[in-house]
Amino acid sequence: MSERTITVAIITRNRAGFLNKALESLISQTRLPDQVLVVDNGSTDNTRLVVEQMTGHLPIDYVIEEQIGINFARNKAMRNCSGDILAFIDDDAVAEKVWVERIVQAFQQYPDAMAVQGRTGNLFPDNLFASLLQFISQDMPKLRDREGHIVRSPSMICSMNLAFLLQPIKEAGICFDTNVPRGGDRNFGHQVLRNKMMIIYAEEAVNYHHWPTTLKGYMKLRWKAGVAKALLKERFTETSFQQETKQWGAAQMLSVGWQHTTHFPFFKRLGFLLLLFAGKILSEVAQQWTKRNAER
Repeated sequence: MSERTITVAIITRNRAGFLNKALESLISQTRLPDQVLVVDNGSTDNTRLVVEQMTGHLPIDYVIEEQIGINFARNKAMRNCSGDILAFIDDDAVAEKVWVERIVQAFQQYPDAMAVQGRTGNLFPDNLFASLLQFISQDMPKLRDREGHIVRSPSMICSMNLAFLLQPIKEAGICFDTNVPRGGDRNFGHQVLRNKMMIIYAEEAVNYHHWPTTLKGYMKLRWKAGVAKALLKERFTETSFQQETKQWGAAQMLSVGWQHTTHFPFFKRLGFLLLLFAGKILSEVAQQWTKRNAER
């Protein structure tokens, strides 16, 4: 069986500086992508110039999605992908040198897998707010939402390091729901798992994300997470959402968070837990606010 071809897609909008670093990390891959697809979702900066400067270094294609919204851009990537595998990386992330190679190997190792969820690390491990977001988005789901290499809950799905076999996914009618402005990657995960398709967690396929490093950035993302959860519950009905999406209560979340921060000084650990709890409350408030607005 010949090795599958792979397209790496980056959705971007007015983040040329970040995009340049993401593309540079693809140049040094041990297994170069067969296609690098940059989907520009309405940039007004020098994004196009950054892409053009990479033309001689990467098999790069530049397309524009004029309809603003990340799910419109993700679907544009699906339509313009030439590879058997479509792998997403965020424009503010950088990939380890073996990232592409490990994704391809995961599909080879698990021939029944339709999707592979890679591991995303934190570019700022010593920053309190970046560490909080890393724990909530990546570390906690990794502990909670899988059995060995098998992903059991869509709450683990994150498009900053997600790959899937394009043709079977399209044949199943799965795409990124443009009616869900937040949580589109988890919505995608719900669809894949509802179609009884296998998702593999590939811990060796690593990239690193540029998490916000301020209290404002942390709170903003926690609010958006609550909005996304409310929209997903509405989309799938709350009962089916709860059946498919694993949850931890505050006590378990704080207990695991305490165990997870042994490398921090004592008072920084306390601050971590307090902010973790505050973020959970803010997310719950955002859920209720979104739900009430939808009912009006």
